[in-house]
Amino acid sequence: MARKFYEMMGQSVACLKDNIHKIMLDAGKQGQLRALQEALRNRSDLTLEMLLKSHRGQLEILVSLKTGLPDYLRVDDRIPSSNLAEIFLNLRCRNLMCQTSLPAEDCECKACSKKNGFCSACMCLVCSKFDMASNTCSWVGCDVCLHWCHVDCGLRESYIRNEHTAAEVQFHCVACNHPSQMFGFVKEVFQNFAKEWTLETFSKELEYVKRIFSGSRDLRGKRLHEIANQMLVRLARKSDLSEVYSQIMSFLNDADSSKPDNTTVLSGKEQQVKGVNGMAGPCQDATRLKPVNSDKALQLESASSLLPGFHVDRTGLSEKRPLESELERSGQKQPFLPELDSFVRIKLEEAKMYQARADDARRDAESLKRIAITKDEKIEEEYKSRIKKLRLVEAEEMRKQKFEEFQALERAYRECHGMKTRMEADIKDLLLKMEATRRNLAMISGAKPQFCVSTMMPPKPLIIGDWGAANEELLMCPS
Repeated sequence: MARKFYEMMGQSVACLKDNIHKIMLDAGKQGQLRALQEALRNRSDLTLEMLLKSHRGQLEILVSLKTGLPDYLRVDDRIPSSNLAEIFLNLRCRNLMCQTSLPAEDCECKACSKKNGFCSACMCLVCSKFDMASNTCSWVGCDVCLHWCHVDCGLRESYIRNEHTAAEVQFHCVACNHPSQMFGFVKEVFQNFAKEWTLETFSKELEYVKRIFSGSRDLRGKRLHEIANQMLVRLARKSDLSEVYSQIMSFLNDADSSKPDNTTVLSGKEQQVKGVNGMAGPCQDATRLKPVNSDKALQLESASSLLPGFHVDRTGLSEKRPLESELERSGQKQPFLPELDSFVRIKLEEAKMYQARADDARRDAESLKRIAITKDEKIEEEYKSRIKKLRLVEAEEMRKQKFEEFQALERAYRECHGMKTRMEADIKDLLLKMEATRRNLAMISGAKPQFCVSTMMPPKPLIIGDWGAANEELLMCPS
C-alpha cells in the first residue's frame, strides 16, 4: 500500500484526502466510519517503524480515520511524521492544541494506565473528549490528581452528587476517587473570572451552577441554587450585569465566611435564641426554670425576673406555693424534650459525618501509603539496576586490565623462549667447537716435540683457541 502511495501523484493524494474528508463529515456514513476505526484499533501489526516508513499522505489518512478528526487531513507539514505515528499508536495526545506525550506527566492512575489515548491534560475522564473551554464551570477538576471532567458527564454518571455521609455536593474523581467540594470550586471560578464574562457567558455559567446544586441537601447549596435561578431570571430581563455579579459574589463570600466549623444547620428562629453554650434559648430557659426549689428565694427571684408577671415576697409562704406551681407549669410548657431530641440528633449526625471524614482520611492515607511503598520499591529496583550496571563496568575494566597483563606475560614468554632457543644454538655450536679442539689436541699430543733450528728454542706450548699460531710454528720448523 505504501508503494502505491509513493507511485501516486500529489494531486491524486490530495483528491483522495478530500473524498475521505467528505465521508467523515457525512452523518449517514458514521456507522461505516466506526467500523473502520474498530478495524484499525484491532491492527496489531502496525508498528512505529512501519508507520514511519509509510507515505506522509497515507499516515495522515490513517490517523484521521482512527481518531475521527478530519483536521489531520489538513495538517500538511505542521506536525512531524513521528508525532503522527505516535498519535496513531496512542503514545501522544490526539488534540492538535496539546500534543502531549502519554501518559501525561508519567501519571499512573487507573485512567492513564489503560493507554487508550487518554490525556489528563485536556480530556474528560468520562467521555475522553476535549474542547478549548477554560475559566468556566463546565469543567470540574480534582483537588489531588488534577484530572478534569465535564460537568455534564459528571452529573450524568453521578460523579457529582451528595454523598450519603455528607450534605455538600462533591465531585468524586474517576481516577483517584477523591471527593472535591463543588461550592469552593464554583466560588473560585466566579472570583477569578466572572468580571470578564459577557451576559451570555454569565447566563451559561449560572445554568451550570443551577444544575450542579439542583440536588443539594445542605443549606448553602440550596441557597446557591435559588440565587442562580433568580439571577437567570434577572439576566433574562436584561438587568445590570454588575449588580448580578455583586449580588452573587456577596452571597458566595458571606456563605463561605459564615459557614460553621461543623455542619449543624439551625433554623432562623433557633439562631436568634441561641445561647452562649450552644443550646437553643427555649431549652436553656426550661432547664433554668425546671429545678425551682421553694426553700431558695434567690432562685425564685431569678425565675421571677424571667416571668415579669409575678412578684415574690420572701416573707409570705402563702405566696410561694402558687408561684412555685406557676413556675413549674411554665417550665413544662417549654419544649424541652423535643429540643433535647433534636440536639441529640444533630450531634449524632455530626458524629457520623466526622466518622465518615475520618474513614475517608484513613483511606486516603492508606492509598498514599501504597503509592509511597510502590515508589520506594521502584526506587530500590532502579538503585539495584544501577549498582549492577556499575559493577559490570568495573568488571569490564578489570577484565581489560587482566587481559593486558596476560598479553604482557605472553610477550615476555615468547621473548624468553626465543632467548632460550638462541642459547641452545650457541651451546650446540660451542660443543661442536670443543669437540673439534679435543680432536686437534689428540692429534698434536701424538706427535714428537722438535726444536726449531733457527732459534734453538723448544716449541711454544699450545693454547686452546690459538691454532693458527701453532700451525705457523710447525711450518717454520725444518723437517
